[in-house]
Amino acid sequence: MAKSKVILTTTLSGVKSASLKLENLVTENARLRLENPSSPSAWLSSEMSLFDHLSALSSSWGVLDPAMLPVVAQLGTWDTVVGLCTHANLDVAIAAMEVVGEMVGDSGSVAQGGELVLVKEFARNGGLEIVGKNLERVEGEENGGGIEGERCVGITLQVVMSVMEVARGTLGTEEEMEQVEGVVWDTVGMWKENQRSVAEVMAYVLTSLGLSTSASSSFVDDRDVEAYLVAFSGYMRREPEPGDEVEYVENLADCLCCLAKFAPVGFSVNEGVELCSRILCGRGHAGLGAMRVVATLVAGTGGAEEFADKGGIKIVGRIFMGRGKPKLKTGLKEGKKLKREKRNWERGIEEKAVEIVYLMTRYLKGGKEREYKERMVAKFLETECERCERVVEIMIREDERMREAEVKYLRSEEADEDEELGLDVEARAVGVKMEKGGATYFQASAIAGWICQNSKTGFGAVKEALSVRGSGMTLVKEGVKEWADMMEEGEEKTRLMGILGDIGA
Repeated sequence: MAKSKVILTTTLSGVKSASLKLENLVTENARLRLENPSSPSAWLSSEMSLFDHLSALSSSWGVLDPAMLPVVAQLGTWDTVVGLCTHANLDVAIAAMEVVGEMVGDSGSVAQGGELVLVKEFARNGGLEIVGKNLERVEGEENGGGIEGERCVGITLQVVMSVMEVARGTLGTEEEMEQVEGVVWDTVGMWKENQRSVAEVMAYVLTSLGLSTSASSSFVDDRDVEAYLVAFSGYMRREPEPGDEVEYVENLADCLCCLAKFAPVGFSVNEGVELCSRILCGRGHAGLGAMRVVATLVAGTGGAEEFADKGGIKIVGRIFMGRGKPKLKTGLKEGKKLKREKRNWERGIEEKAVEIVYLMTRYLKGGKEREYKERMVAKFLETECERCERVVEIMIREDERMREAEVKYLRSEEADEDEELGLDVEARAVGVKMEKGGATYFQASAIAGWICQNSKTGFGAVKEALSVRGSGMTLVKEGVKEWADMMEEGEEKTRLMGILGDIGA
C-alpha cells in the first residue's frame, strides 16, 4: 500500500479526533470482515483507509508533546494501536508497528513522564510478544516476506531498542529496570524459532543487558547458549551468502559473545570453545566472529585454559603470524570499496589476534599440572623466534600510526572546536589514539614485555628485532608503562608494573 498524505494536527482536540476516527475505522473493518469472510474486496477499501490513518498517525504522533502521550493511553488508543500490530493484513500490522516505534522512539529519550506510561504499558502487557508475532508471519512467507518482511524486522528492532533505551533512562529503581529487562528477555526469547530474523534483535538485547547495572545471568540459561551455538555451527564448513546472511553470522557472533559472558558454564557444556576452535581452523568468514567470541571467553574465569586445551595456543599463534586467517566473504566486485573492505577485514583479524594473545599472556598460569604459560612462551621461541619478530613489527607500526593520528587531531580544527566547547581535548586525543592503533600497540607492548620477563632467549630476540628496525627496548617499556597508567589499581596494573620491574624499567 502507498503511504498516506493525510496530515493530522497534534493539539488536544486533534488527538481526540484522530483517536475517535481510528476506533471507528477499526470497528468498521472488523464488521466488514465478519460479514464478508470470503470476499476480500468487501473490506479492501476499509483497510486502505485504516492503513492511511495509521500512516498519518506515525508521521504526526511521533512528534507529540510528551505531556500529550498519557492522553493517548487514557483514551485507549494506545491499546488499539498495539492490538493492530497483529492485524490479518500485514500492511496494516506494519503500519501499526511504525506508530508504536515512533511513539516510543526518539521522543521517548526526552522522558518527561508520558513516554514512560507507554513504555511500561507496552513492555509489561505483552507488547513485545505481540510485535514479535509478525516475525513468524514474514518467516513463513516466500523470501521472508520480501521488502515488507525487511520492514517488519527493522521496525521490530526499532521498537525493542526504544523500549530498552527509554526504560533505562526513565525507570527510577534498579528493581524496575530489571523487571523490564526480564520481560524483554523472556518475550524476545520466544522468537528463537525465527532465528534468522531475530538474531539482530537478540544481539541488541543481550548487549543492552550486558551494559546494565542490573544485568543478571538469571536471564540466560543453557538452552539459549545451545540454540545459538547450533545456528553458528552451520557456518563451520559453509560460507554465508553475501548480504543478509553475512550480517546474520555477525549478529550470531554478537549474541554468542554476550552468552559466553553471561553463561560461561553453559557455553563450556555445549562445547562452545570446541566449536569456535573448529571454525577458526576452517578459515571461513565466520572465523572473525569466532575470534570475537574467543576473546570474550579467554577473559573469563578458566576460559584461557579451556581454549589452550582445545589447541588455542597453536590456532591463534598461526593467525597472529598472518597464516590460516579467516577469509572475507563479500558481494563487492573489484574496486575501491572492495579494497577498503579487505583492508578493514585484515586489520580486524590482526587486532583481534593481538588481543587474544595478550589476554592469554594475562590469564594463562604456570603450574605443576598444566604448564600453560610455559607452553605459550615456547611458542614464541619456535622457528627462530619468528613470533617475537612479529610482535615487534606490529608494535612499531601501530605506534607510528597512533602517534600520527594523535598529532593530526591536535592540529585539526576539530580540536580547536572541542576546546571552545569546553571539552577535554587531551582525553579526546587519547580516544583518537586508542582508535587508530593505540589499543593494539599497548597490547603488543605488553606481549613483548611478557616475553622478555619469562625468557632470556625471548628477551634477546625482541631486543634484536627492535635494533634491526632502528628502535630499542624503550619502546616496549614506554608502551607497558602508558598501558598500566591507563588502568585502575588492580591485578593487571600490578602485573604490568611487575613486567617493567623485571625488564629493567
